[in-house]
Parts: sequence; C-alpha cells; structure tokens
Amino acid sequence: MTEAEHHLPYLLHALTPVHVGGDEGQAGIDLPTLREQHTGYPLIPGSSVKGVLREEAMENASTSEKEVNAAFGPPSEEAGDHRGGLVFTDALLLALPVRSLYGTFAWLTCPFALHRLSRDLGVSGLDPLPTFAELVFEDCAVPASDDGKLDSKLVERKDDSGRVYLDEVELTARPSQDAATLARDLSSWLWPGDAEAAELFRGRLAVVHDDLLGFLSRLALEVRSRVKIDRDTGTAAGSGPWTEEHIPAETLLAGLAVGRRTQEGRRPEGTRWKAEQSLEVLRSLTRNGPLLRFGGNATIGLGRTRMRLVENGGVRS
Repeated sequence: MTEAEHHLPYLLHALTPVHVGGDEGQAGIDLPTLREQHTGYPLIPGSSVKGVLREEAMENASTSEKEVNAAFGPPSEEAGDHRGGLVFTDALLLALPVRSLYGTFAWLTCPFALHRLSRDLGVSGLDPLPTFAELVFEDCAVPASDDGKLDSKLVERKDDSGRVYLDEVELTARPSQDAATLARDLSSWLWPGDAEAAELFRGRLAVVHDDLLGFLSRLALEVRSRVKIDRDTGTAAGSGPWTEEHIPAETLLAGLAVGRRTQEGRRPEGTRWKAEQSLEVLRSLTRNGPLLRFGGNATIGLGRTRMRLVENGGVRS
C-alpha cells in the first residue's frame, strides 16, 4: 500500500436476482450475465459499483455536493476538472447459493474464492481467511460443533454417513473448525448483530473444491423467460419471448474499494483531499448497509443488493 492509497474490502449480498448483461446470445441464452473470462464466475463490474454508489450519494441528504464530486468525480460535463478519490474493483463471486436436498439451499464457496478475498484483506491490513487448500473434490467442509461433530443443515440425518446432495452432486461432509470460523467471520461482516441470520448462514455454509464451484457457477445460475407486452393489444409483442440469466438471490460477492489522493475543483484553487477522506465519504454512505440496485430491471423488482464494508475485523455499522 502506497502513502497515496488506502484499501477497504466490501461485500455485496444479493437480495433479489441481479442481471448485469454480458455478451449476447451464448449457450442458448439471449441475455447472459457478465462473467470473468478465465473462471466463468459471474461478477458485477467495479464501474457499476461506483456509479450506483455515486447515485446513492447524490440522493443522500447528509452527503454534500462537494463530497460527492471529490469522492466519485465531477459530473461528466466537468470530467476534466479532476479525478474521483474512490476506485472500485469488480465485485467477484464469494459464495453461490445452490439448491440442496437438505436445508433448502447451500451457500457454496471454495479455496480460490476465499484466497482472493484474503488477498484483499491482506492489503487492507486485516487477517486472512482459512484457505482449505487440502480439500478434495468428493468432500465439502462444513462447520463443526465445539465437540467436533457435524453442525450443518445440509447433511442427511438418517445415518452418520455425512452425505450432502447439492444440485445433482453427492458429496461427503467433513466437520471443520476452520469452516466454523469462516461462518462466524462472514456472518459478522454481512449481518452485524443479527444472531438469527448468523445461525441460518452457519447451517448452510459449505466449502467445496474449486472445480465444483466453477462447474456450478456456469450451470446453476437462474434463467428467466421474459416477454414484451404490446401497449395497444395488451398481449405479447410480435418480437417474441427472450431469456435472461441472473445472479441468483442470496449470492455473496466481494471486492475492494481504494481511496486515493485527489482534489475537488480545478488546480491550483481546488481543495485537496487525502485518500482517507474519500473513504470516510464511503463509510458514511454504507454505515447502515444501504440497499443498492444494479442492472436495468428496476421495474420488475430485480437487482437489489445490500453493501457492507469490512474493517477492523468486522463491518462498520
């Protein structure tokens, strides 16, 4: 970390399905979601995160126009005046909700996704997460109770086999204190002070092999059929239906907010801002976990997420 920059990880929790469009017409889906090229994981671009937060800041009565322009940059017609003090990396997949025979659904993460979040925690001066590097494909790590037994809603209760059925995949659950620690840390960051949400998350968290999460992230996303209604007839328009791919509700994503030195207004008369000052604007905006909307489907209730900042071993609240 340079003197001119400060870093702060952020988390997004999808409350409804989210569609951020990618390339058109692939895999039989008319409007697929945006994905990483090398992993196939769905993502929300950092530019979208910044744009949505700028809109939130403009509508927030406690944030002045001066603070908005300094933190997020000036309006487009004044873009040459100065740069914004905040930069956002893409929100990358942290945990994917996948249907489960037991427990209704599971939050699945993997060593690779945890490693990337740990990397962002490291540059921010925070402790890394467990990595589960020894996990094999046939197993999944779930939280262990204090006495070392399985403590998960995902496990079959008929016998002691520890079988877990995720989508159409059968795995063997292994009790893990590291998984219990991970569930505690993530839930405290995402739902601070909410014991019920923490318990729900702990019972449905599972760490699976990188390859399995990659496979499910390509095949287990939500696909919806849409149709345009003709205003004159009130029936389906002649253009016919289309399909959209969505990041499912309950998906968890993570990224990094970077504060950098900037100034508000043209030089030399502009007011100079330190990196930490821009991050303070972000802290103020996200203190209560704001509801942010991504994508172009606001009229049908999609795209709603909640944002949290990870700081000092927890979330600002």
